[in-house]
Amino acid sequence: DATVFKKMGFQHVLGAKTWQADPHKAPFIEGWGLMDRVLYQAALDLLKQNQGKKIYIHVANADTHGPYPRDYFNSLEYPPLPNCIQHLTKDTHAQAILGSILRHDYDLSMAIKEMQQQDLIDKQTLVIVTADHNYPHAQFLNSIPGYPITYYTRIPLVFLSGQKLPEA
Repeated sequence: DATVFKKMGFQHVLGAKTWQADPHKAPFIEGWGLMDRVLYQAALDLLKQNQGKKIYIHVANADTHGPYPRDYFNSLEYPPLPNCIQHLTKDTHAQAILGSILRHDYDLSMAIKEMQQQDLIDKQTLVIVTADHNYPHAQFLNSIPGYPITYYTRIPLVFLSGQKLPEA
C-alpha cells in the first residue's frame, strides 16, 4: 500500500494499483504485480526524468517470487530457455523456477545495458541488486543438482557504479 511509503517521506510510489489505469502498462500486470521488464523500464524512465538530481529508486520485482514464479508474459519475448533446464531436473516446478530466474536475469541485463548506453550510470550513481530473502526451501529444490540443501542459501548482492568501488 502506497500510504505506508508516503508516510515514510517518499514522494512517488508506483505499483500495480498506479498502473491499472495506464493502457500501456495494465496488460502487463498479473499475479504479484507489474512484469519485471516493464517495471525496470518504468524505473529507467524515472531515472531519466530526474537525471542529475538526487533520487532513490527501489524496484521490488516479482517475476521470480515464490511459491509460483510468473509463467505468463503477455507480448514480451524472451530467448528460448536452454534445453539443459529440462535435462537438469524432471520436476516441472523446479524447471519453472530456473526459467523465471533466467528471464529475470535477461530483463535485468537489458535494463543495465540501457543505463550504460544512456550514460545513466555515472560517478554519482550506485545501483544495488539484491533480494529481500532467499527462495524458501522446498522439496522440489532437491531435484536441482548442486542446489544447497539448507534453509540458509545465499542472497545475491551486486554493486554497480560509474566509479571504482572499494573491494569488499
